[in-house]
Amino acid sequence: MKTAFLTGVAVCLVSIVISFAAEDWTLVFKISGTAGLGAGLLSALFSGAFVSGDRFRGNHHSETEEHRRSNHKMTNALAFFAIPNLLAAGVSFFFAF
Repeated sequence: MKTAFLTGVAVCLVSIVISFAAEDWTLVFKISGTAGLGAGLLSALFSGAFVSGDRFRGNHHSETEEHRRSNHKMTNALAFFAIPNLLAAGVSFFFAF
């Protein structure tokens, strides 16, 4: 989880450097927002948030413990990656626009 969070922070810093070089602070919103939203949607997809209850129950009983653990690990990593990007996009939205 620590590496996913640090990778998210690195993407934020890269978007800030690009925005500073281009003198266009809306790029922080566009780059970090896209990275954060994409990672958040993928995290929700891996967690099973987009399926109904009976489908989730069926998936839960048909998958192995190892696969369930793998999905949980991927969900958490993507969520921790998305957090700093969404925060940067939110802050830049209020200051850049």
